Amino acid sequence: RDEYEVAAQHLAVLMSNPASSSHDRAGAEVLLGLVYEHQRDFASAAAAFERARASSELAGIDAWLKIKQARALLGAKESKAALELLADFVASEASLGSTDAAVAARSNWKAWRAEAWLIVGDARSRSSDPKGAIAAYEAHVEASKSGKSGSS
Repeated sequence: RDEYEVAAQHLAVLMSNPASSSHDRAGAEVLLGLVYEHQRDFASAAAAFERARASSELAGIDAWLKIKQARALLGAKESKAALELLADFVASEASLGSTDAAVAARSNWKAWRAEAWLIVGDARSRSSDPKGAIAAYEAHVEASKSGKSGSS
């Protein structure tokens, strides 16, 4: 546990250093989110992943960051916020956009989509929407089956 606190302190120093590049600061936000996640401080993890997502430097991993942020929101008992974050994500592959980074991310889209449906199912279950949860879990199973041919 102490190692994670030390890591968080070092990351805070890196992010506050004006000599750090925007890429370094964005990467530090991701690592800080992972540290908070490990410490089960899900609200702080969600905030760190959100800050990382705001950086254009990490556009290529935005789908993964969105999944991490939604999972952290769910851990922070913010089911509604997790559902809102993933509403467009699960609705259509078009949410990935048409940039080169987004086109490259399409090869992993099915794996991310399966995880998104799992989070949506969990959030709906916690929001007293059993029918919606069942539908999301079924979509998760289907997306998992269709994602087996890709790299996950």
